Amino acid sequence: MSLWQQDWISELPAPVRDEVLRCMPRRHYGSGNIIYRAGEPGNELFRVESGNVRIFNVSEDGRELLYDLFPVGTCFGESSLIDRGLRPHTTQAIGEVVLQVLSREHFERAWKVYPEVSWAVARLQTSRARRLYGFYERVSLDALCRRTARRLWLLAKTMGQQCDDGIHFDIRITQDDIGSLVAGSRQSVNKVLRQWQEDGVIDLAYGSLVVREMAELERLAMQND
Repeated sequence: MSLWQQDWISELPAPVRDEVLRCMPRRHYGSGNIIYRAGEPGNELFRVESGNVRIFNVSEDGRELLYDLFPVGTCFGESSLIDRGLRPHTTQAIGEVVLQVLSREHFERAWKVYPEVSWAVARLQTSRARRLYGFYERVSLDALCRRTARRLWLLAKTMGQQCDDGIHFDIRITQDDIGSLVAGSRQSVNKVLRQWQEDGVIDLAYGSLVVREMAELERLAMQND
C-alpha cells in the first residue's frame, strides 16, 4: 500500500472486495460541500471514487490547518468506526466529488465475518502512523526545501495532470496550503518556491502552480536519501 493511495478495499481478495463494494452506495458532493465536521459522531467510512477531498481543522482564532489532500482511491473515516470517537477533523469536497459510503453496520459485519478486512484496515492504520512518524522526523531533521519538494512531487504524481508545458493541478493549491502540509511558514515557503521559479522548476504565474521540471523536483525531493 503506497502512502498516497491508501485504499485498503482494493487489497481485499476479489470475493471479499466485491461483497464490501456491494454494500457501498455512491454519494455525490458539490464543490465546497462538507463531508463531515470535526466533533461529529462518525458512523460511516468513505472511499473516493472521483474528485478530491481535503482534510483540515480550524483553530479557535479561525485559522485553517490543512492536513492532507485525498485523491481517487483513498479510504478515510475508519478511525471513528473503530474507536467510536468523534471525528477528529473536517473533510471537504474539492470540485465535484463522488464517494462510496460504508455504514457502521456493514463495516462491523465485514470485520467479524472476513479476517481479511481487519488485517487490511490494520495495515492502513499502520501505514498512516508510519507516515506521521516520518513527517515529524522530516520536520525535525530535513531542510524546508526538501520537505516542500517531497510534498509537491507527491501531489504532482497523485493529483497532477500532464500537459505539454508541464504538470498542472485541477485544484487550487495556495502557498498557505503548502506551508501547512510541510509545517513551514508561508513566508519561508514563498522563498523556496520563488527560487525554484527562477530555476525553471515550477511556475507560479496567474496564481496557479505548474511543475515544469518533474525530474528536477524529484531530485530535490530525494536528495541525500
